[in-house]
Amino acid sequence: MSSPRKTRRKVELDDAVELISKCDSSTKVRGNLQLQLALDTIQDVAETEGLQPAQITTLLDKAASSVLVQTVSSRLIRCLIPRVFVPEKAVVKAVSWMCTNKPSTTIQSLLVRWVLLIYDHMDTHNKLHNLYGILFYFLENQTLFPYICHLLYQLTRKEDVKMFRVRRLLFLQNKYGSQPYIVGLLSLYKLYYPNLVSVPVSATRKIFFKSHDRKWVEVIKRVQEKALSEQGLSITVQESQLSKAGAGPGGGAAKRINTSAVMSRSKRRRIITPAVHSSSLDDNKQSDNVQLMIDHITVPFVRVNSFKEMLNQIDRIEFPSQIAAALQDPILQHVVAYSADQIVALRFSYWLQHTLIEEFFDLPRENRDEKEKFLDLLINFTDFLQEGIPVVDMFLQRFLLTWNGSDYRQHILRLISRCRIYPYGVLNDYILEPLRKLYFSSTVYFKCQVILTLVEMIKNYTAFEWPRYKDLMENESSVKGPTSSCMSIFQEHGGKFRPLQTLQDLIYFTDSLATLGLQLEEDNTLLANCVLDYVQLLSSLCQTYGVPFVALSPPSLLGRFLVDDSVLSVTRLCSIMCNYKGAFEALKSRQTPADLDQIDRDGTEDIQSFNRLLLDICNGLWRNRAFEATGSLVFDFNPSELLSSVPRPNENFSIYLHHAFLGCSLAFLSETQPAGKKVHPSQIKAVKDYFLKFLEREHIKSIPQFIRTFIRKSQKNANSITESTQG
Repeated sequence: MSSPRKTRRKVELDDAVELISKCDSSTKVRGNLQLQLALDTIQDVAETEGLQPAQITTLLDKAASSVLVQTVSSRLIRCLIPRVFVPEKAVVKAVSWMCTNKPSTTIQSLLVRWVLLIYDHMDTHNKLHNLYGILFYFLENQTLFPYICHLLYQLTRKEDVKMFRVRRLLFLQNKYGSQPYIVGLLSLYKLYYPNLVSVPVSATRKIFFKSHDRKWVEVIKRVQEKALSEQGLSITVQESQLSKAGAGPGGGAAKRINTSAVMSRSKRRRIITPAVHSSSLDDNKQSDNVQLMIDHITVPFVRVNSFKEMLNQIDRIEFPSQIAAALQDPILQHVVAYSADQIVALRFSYWLQHTLIEEFFDLPRENRDEKEKFLDLLINFTDFLQEGIPVVDMFLQRFLLTWNGSDYRQHILRLISRCRIYPYGVLNDYILEPLRKLYFSSTVYFKCQVILTLVEMIKNYTAFEWPRYKDLMENESSVKGPTSSCMSIFQEHGGKFRPLQTLQDLIYFTDSLATLGLQLEEDNTLLANCVLDYVQLLSSLCQTYGVPFVALSPPSLLGRFLVDDSVLSVTRLCSIMCNYKGAFEALKSRQTPADLDQIDRDGTEDIQSFNRLLLDICNGLWRNRAFEATGSLVFDFNPSELLSSVPRPNENFSIYLHHAFLGCSLAFLSETQPAGKKVHPSQIKAVKDYFLKFLEREHIKSIPQFIRTFIRKSQKNANSITESTQG
């Protein structure tokens, strides 16, 4: 039962609404204490608990009729905060009052702004859409112009795009200039009918419609969240009743639709992502009208209850009112990916853009848990599409400028790794440079995360972004039209540029970060393993992803792992060198003239550096000639200059004396020599082949593989090592 206080407030609100409904043009405002108290009561209840649909209808009708003075009407409109939803008939009534020209321009402007704020809280949009032609004529009002454009953008369907409307918008554009709200509506028209909009419309994503009335939005959001917490139990009871009612014929569909309606009204403001809702279904219709799936040309998505039904109806499915519901509906994600509809992409991008701005810039300190859930959904959706979202990239460009490296770290880094490919200058200025500043001023753990993020970004570019860009360019240059599927929903790119050159420059950037990071952190083991993951990826790019170049990390980076005190570092370096050998051998067969035009270097220039580094590894680990070879990249110093006496300097980096393998050497000697006998790792020199078998048995297989690949015992000439890579 309701508390006495709530009952009293409800009675006071009903009395206040009734008093307002009885006001007419003869009602005095100044000195009218009853009217002022009624307005105070309505405002207090609206801003704390919200108003019911019937109350909104009554107050909106009175405010829009211009019976009351403008100050009172304005105050009433600002109090129209829904507790659950806004009935569409109230909005239609308000538009009809606007057509009489009785409300002042200020009141009309406030009404349209209110409709934009509560658009997602309306029960349906069909009747409002029927007034599209009437709303279009309000564009002649310069005050209403930007708000009407925004509302038309929300309502526009394919059948609304007419030539006379395009001409009128172009006339208004010439009259008032290229305003973003005109460009936004024209861009939507052009997506539906490119042949009707002949003027170029910028493909660069921007904010077409500014966010107004932010405090008003916050009040509506707060009221909705409070209503959800109070109605949680009643929703559970309603769902239980619906499940019982669904036992008869058609009950399953009724349950799906009614439950969706309840959830969309009560829950949509608790979470950032909206629930599935279809504008073609009226809540007042009988829920058991399953004949709708047969009679309608399109099938509302809320009536699709399984993946099988989706496959059977995939060409007839009508998208829900809020396409953003795809973030949390796996079936809807498949429909979006299958259709690749540019209108769907545009609407989703518009919603996502404003949501990111509102949640992370306007309200940065609120609702952190829900924001993290939202980012998880966004990342999963991006992974499902295997495509970056342009508006997310724009958000990152702005967010990284002031990011402290801590807030939402895991989510932000994952979004960075999934961004689209751009010219390197753009990528460096907006993404890489802010990341570099944080990299050198943060802990080793953050450095590891950055390196792994860049690894994922390189994978994304080579596996998805570069092939997609190549397909897009082929489709645009083809005289016969599209020659291949573009594999893209958000068909936007940063103009013509060389994506492979961007990839190479990104690799050079990562090389410098990795090298300097290891120096700063004194070859930290965790960071070294992350860098080795990166180098291992580079060594397999050509063979795994078909990249027409070989990216060899600088010897100053690779050489550090040869002298590292970790077995893992040395063995992984040997495995990487074997990968590079296969990459250089396969390079020529994977290159095309078109690919070579896209890059400055194809990697063949690095074969000599690879051979010199390979010779250093062989001389150090196997040949015991570490400091004897000329032109060494790793051992290019005299050890006697560092220490007065260094015993056996050429053997100190062999597989049995190397400080990383001393534990293995001791285990081998303990196993093969009699107990109590004095042993020394140098005794392994004569039985290195057996030591290799021991290492292989201990699952250190990269060293034996390296020796078998590059050391030819039948040839004593060291030059044979380099011939194995040049042949």
